[in-house]
Amino acid sequence: MLTRRSMLMAIAGQVLGAGFATAQARFHRRPKPLPAGAVTADWPSFLGPSHDAVSAETKLSRTLPPPLVWEFPKGTGYTSPAIAGDRLVYLHRLGNDEIVECLHPETGASRWQFRYGTMFEDRYGYNNGPRSSPVIDEQLVYTVGAEGKVHCLELGSGRVVWKHDLRVEYKVPQDFFGTASTPLVEGRLLIVNVGAPGGPCVVGFDKTTGREAWRAGTEWGPSYASPVPALVHGKPADGRSDVDRSRERTPGLFVSVAQSDARLGERVVSCGVRQQGVRIGELSDRRRARRDPA
Repeated sequence: MLTRRSMLMAIAGQVLGAGFATAQARFHRRPKPLPAGAVTADWPSFLGPSHDAVSAETKLSRTLPPPLVWEFPKGTGYTSPAIAGDRLVYLHRLGNDEIVECLHPETGASRWQFRYGTMFEDRYGYNNGPRSSPVIDEQLVYTVGAEGKVHCLELGSGRVVWKHDLRVEYKVPQDFFGTASTPLVEGRLLIVNVGAPGGPCVVGFDKTTGREAWRAGTEWGPSYASPVPALVHGKPADGRSDVDRSRERTPGLFVSVAQSDARLGERVVSCGVRQQGVRIGELSDRRRARRDPA
């Protein structure tokens, strides 16, 4: 049995480009047994179970590249797979379809497939595939396509539970690379970076029904940033506290904002979250914007 982290490494190195027809995985060998005492964990979202891109797994093989267990021809896209139990979910594009693939993580065997149409075109003509990664939460999986089509699917069957079209419902214009933010499951909510002009910036949907629970922000506009949970002043910034809807303010999620000029869409912004507050560092034109707690 492969660890989740080494499985991601093997997949990242061996998922291949393909044409416009869906193909089956090619199985090569069974994974080696885990060493005694090895700690393993699922990798259910873009940045892992702790939302910090750090794996707690132990006794990983130091031999690179890892042995090839299976390979799967894929279409275009920059998404990463999500793994939970015996399910691996991957989002990619073939022709004019965005496809959610659910595979067995140790064999590559297909569990189910869900596809829907898309006409998205990258403004640079570089890659029309999706850039937002799937998120698995218990028995549900969430995906966001390049055109902002949000789907909640049953992890076991691929059946659609609910869906939203962000571009249509929130009048979000297309930017250079389409919708690229990976959503966040926090408590009962699916938190999505919407980026609608004039607001909302971020929307919290009930993760089981798809109903909009709250919205926040009117001035930020679209971005490619993915939300992560954090402790701000010792309190969880997860958006579960009450919302002052008249001001579209979400206490506990957006405590304070340090604004920097990103009108050209060329700024690369890094965000470090501290126990006592939030720090934002901007890497462009040798300038930095920083907001630390008093």
